[in-house]
Amino acid sequence: MIRQTQPTHGPTFKARVALAAIRGDKTLAELAKAFDVASDQIQAWRDHLLDGAPKVFEACPKAASDAVATQGNLPLRIARQEVFCQHYRVDMNGAAAARRAGYSP
Repeated sequence: MIRQTQPTHGPTFKARVALAAIRGDKTLAELAKAFDVASDQIQAWRDHLLDGAPKVFEACPKAASDAVATQGNLPLRIARQEVFCQHYRVDMNGAAAARRAGYSP
C-alpha cells in the first residue's frame, strides 16, 4: 500500500485563504471547495491570522521612536554641513572641505 502525504501549504497561500475567510464574501464550505482545503483548516488559519494581527501594529511605535532618535542629532549634522559649505566655497576642494568639516579622519 502506498502512503500518501498531506499537502503542505505555504504562508502566502494560508494568508490568502484566511483573508478570504475574514472577508466573508463566501461561506467556509465554498472557500473549502474553491481552495481544496478542509473548512476546519480554513477556520484555524483565520483564527491564527486574527490572533497575530495585533503584533503587526506593535512594531510601529518602535519605528517612530527610531525616527525621533535619528532626528536628535540633526542640529549637529546641519552645523557640520554648514562648515563644509564654508570651506568648499573657499578652495573648491571637496575632499579638503570634508576633512575640515569632520566628515572623514
